[in-house]
Amino acid sequence: MGIVNLLLDTCAFLWLVQQPTEFSSKANHAINDSQTCLYVSDASIWEISLKHAKGKLPLPDKPRVWLPKKLRFHQVENIILSH
Repeated sequence: MGIVNLLLDTCAFLWLVQQPTEFSSKANHAINDSQTCLYVSDASIWEISLKHAKGKLPLPDKPRVWLPKKLRFHQVENIILSH
C-alpha cells in the first residue's frame, strides 16, 4: 500500500493519547501501520490549549508540557497549515 499520511483532528488525537479503544478496527489498523505517518495541525494544538484553559479538558499537566510528550510518544508530527 505504501506510505500513508494521516492528519488527525483534535478528537482523533485525544482518542489516540487517552482513549484508543474508541477507534474502529479499520482506523486502529491504519494508525498502527508502520507505513503510516501521523500528523496533527496547529489548529488542534490551539484547540486543546483553549479547552484546557477554560476547564473543559482536564489534563495531567499544562498543555505546553503534556502535548510535546504525547506527540513524541505517539510519533505524531505537528504541522502548520498554511493558506
